[in-house]
Amino acid sequence: MKQGLESVEALLDRASNLAARKRDYVSDVRNTHMTYEGNDVFRVFINGEVAYKTNDNVLQQMSQWAHLPMTYINYMRDNGQHQLVADNFNKWFDKPVTKSTRRLYRGLAGEYSSTDDLWRSFHSDKFQRIDHEHILEDLLPQLEELVKIFGEIKVVSCQITDNKMYLKILFPEQEAKVVGDVVQMGLVIGNSEIGKSNVYILPLAHILRCLNGMVLPHSGIKRRHIGSSIESDGMVTYAADTLEANLKAIRLQLRDSMNDIMGKFQDGTFVQELRESNDTTPAKQPFKAVEATAKLFNLTDGEREKAKLSFARLGNYTKWGMMNAVTEVANTHESYDRASELEVMGGKIITMPNRDWDRIALAA
Repeated sequence: MKQGLESVEALLDRASNLAARKRDYVSDVRNTHMTYEGNDVFRVFINGEVAYKTNDNVLQQMSQWAHLPMTYINYMRDNGQHQLVADNFNKWFDKPVTKSTRRLYRGLAGEYSSTDDLWRSFHSDKFQRIDHEHILEDLLPQLEELVKIFGEIKVVSCQITDNKMYLKILFPEQEAKVVGDVVQMGLVIGNSEIGKSNVYILPLAHILRCLNGMVLPHSGIKRRHIGSSIESDGMVTYAADTLEANLKAIRLQLRDSMNDIMGKFQDGTFVQELRESNDTTPAKQPFKAVEATAKLFNLTDGEREKAKLSFARLGNYTKWGMMNAVTEVANTHESYDRASELEVMGGKIITMPNRDWDRIALAA
């Protein structure tokens, strides 16, 4: 499993640092104007006064809103037509295609200078703020309660990237033998403040011998960031009672989800699913099977080739072996976000219907 920050305390510190720098702003999109500054840097002005730089995420969200293909935006950038990018966006800011013209801009004040102020994301004014610090403040006490039921809790990995927050925990006493390996069960808690994912809690399985981790995708909870419209324009200040109301329903859902996952740990549901993955059709041509898996899950060329080497070296050509080959790639991946996606892919391999696996195993 990909390693991140050294402790939960470090995760809390990073969440707190980000919280102090957050700036949210609501405005009619017709008050928005983009300029190009050079060196592939765009700056978006709101009401002629709030001027933050963009990043790739906010450009992508703006392009989706304006129905401008991101491939077209990147083509212009790659060919030095940056002013044309700004002109395209400004055209649709002036004459928006959507019925609702009010948008929420999520910003981040520069750590050292206002010239580094950044627009992180671009949303409907109904986007519900569920931020990392709120999730951590609310869930950590609940996790402490689980110690009384399931024994020790171990944080195996955690991180806050530009896109998401991850907290991956294990319950070492919840372990079982699967295909000759010791597997410990746990949870992964995730969130994105900028629309990259829902708030979620999902079951996590960690193989001690190889340190591979997989996220089982078909259980747990995913909560969308959708709420009521923000009433006033300008810089947004969130009242404590509003935040508490937003979190109350989420708190109950997350608690119920944790209880449901823990119940399946105890009754052996997840462990049985892992064991059954080893009783599936072995791949007839291992490299062809990896290529079919890579196509299904959109692995990069580099990820595919590393998975081939792992699959061949491990010598187990069932679903269990393919899961291990893909999640082993995650362990040394340079991107924490992508490593976490590969761990989810591992869980999807385990849980895919056997008829779908047979098409991969018999690929020629």
